[in-house]
Amino acid sequence: SSKDGQEVSTPKETPTITRTSSTQTEPAQTTQESLKGTPKGTSNTAQKKLTEDLCEELFEEPEEPEDEFYKTIKNYFSKHNIKIIEAKVIRKNSDIDLIILLPTAMGEVKYYCKAKAKKKVNDGDLSSAYIQAQIRKMPVLFITTGEVTKKGIDLAQKEFTTMIIKQI
Repeated sequence: SSKDGQEVSTPKETPTITRTSSTQTEPAQTTQESLKGTPKGTSNTAQKKLTEDLCEELFEEPEEPEDEFYKTIKNYFSKHNIKIIEAKVIRKNSDIDLIILLPTAMGEVKYYCKAKAKKKVNDGDLSSAYIQAQIRKMPVLFITTGEVTKKGIDLAQKEFTTMIIKQI
């Protein structure tokens, strides 16, 4: 019976080799076809880069002249070599969501940034920013023009240890 088992396994291996060789022929043909399409792929890549560059320029330009608080934040970031990747004005002159690149000793780190122009920032504001950062799977930088309440400071020190709070 062991001879029968060997005979059965040998025919199974032979068709597998045949199938493999037949599938190897097909990728060779697709490789030749892909070489013909290479210049087209290169131009599409260049077009995508141009489109992304234009989108970034169009995204930042309209918000800058309209919002004074955005100008303040942008000036602060330029002084500290922080790059803005994305910005969204939530409430004019008081609330902005940003994605930034923060320079560190190990290189640039992508951060979610919440900027608020309020006299007093409470624990609810900090919690909201922390949750938004967790959704995006990023660390958080909270920027405010006012003061943080005692309850907010306590919460940040105990619960939100990864949050950076900056008063400008």
